[in-house]
Amino acid sequence: MGAATYTYQWPLSTGATFAVYKPELIIPTPANFLTSVVADQCDIVLCVPVFVEAWAQDPVNIAAMKNLDALVGDLSRETIPNLALAHSQVVTGASLDKSVGDMLAEAGVILHSLWGSTETGPATMILPREMPDPREWQWFRLSTHITFQMKQQDHPENVFEPIVIPTKQSFPATFNTTYLDKPAFSTGDLLERHPSDTRRWRVYGRRDEQIMLSTGDNVNPLAM
Repeated sequence: MGAATYTYQWPLSTGATFAVYKPELIIPTPANFLTSVVADQCDIVLCVPVFVEAWAQDPVNIAAMKNLDALVGDLSRETIPNLALAHSQVVTGASLDKSVGDMLAEAGVILHSLWGSTETGPATMILPREMPDPREWQWFRLSTHITFQMKQQDHPENVFEPIVIPTKQSFPATFNTTYLDKPAFSTGDLLERHPSDTRRWRVYGRRDEQIMLSTGDNVNPLAM
């Protein structure tokens, strides 16, 4: 979903300060990423779920994540306590393992889930003012700057495919379907509507055969 574009869009539009790797070839790993987070005293961490899942393997890491204001996406025991020094929340950009997310939420780690695509960009509210119950970390609200037509699926009845309708304010990078005889973009993702709050959704899966990985990538097993 182009999360890397945040590094120049957010500072310019919000005044936020972003910490990034120094300008040389560095392959991000859970260990060196966490080291950088601690060294830069980050308040909000945006990373892929596979990093969060790696950190969650050690109770000392969990204590560190607990002190973040928000987390947005093989560690040594010496590294883990430092994560607790950062005051941020955790925001994930793909499918975080539910058992891991539930365990972290129960431990006091604040998680925020993001959803979007390369064609639409981020499509959810990021760090909303109205903070939900931390135990419902999987659920998110769709951004109001994008117009969606929610296409209901035959089964289950509370699952929908978001169709992006272009407007003057926002439009997808490409079109692959029509809606009311006008070009539109079918995301292929399936979202489940919250049972009591119709404004909130969580990722249910894919309409096609693609598998959503915790690295943020989609893989079609039929082509493998």
